[in-house]
Amino acid sequence: MFASGIISIEYSGVSTTDVPRLTDVIDSTLKTSSKIHNIQYNAHAGGIDVEGEWDDIMNVLAKCRDAVRLAGAQRVGVRFNLHTRTDKRVTLRDEMNEVEAEYTRLIWIGE
Repeated sequence: MFASGIISIEYSGVSTTDVPRLTDVIDSTLKTSSKIHNIQYNAHAGGIDVEGEWDDIMNVLAKCRDAVRLAGAQRVGVRFNLHTRTDKRVTLRDEMNEVEAEYTRLIWIGE
């Protein structure tokens, strides 16, 4: 089942100086795993946008969690909000285009 959404990986039990290193660990894991599992992702300050098959996303998510633990995080929290549809396939780009079109419409009519 195709899914898209946003994932936030949080870790604690590490010093704030370790956060950039752990972020690099997640990025490296995503780069490797996304090719194997055929998911698309975009990491940003608010989390990680993902899209792909449900099972593939869950596998990549587990690999990110495990990589952060192996890198020294004592506690790892994963929060995600994934959307699935059975009527049609909607990508994150499709959703972003709809939001941008609505903003343009509101600006055009002066709301």
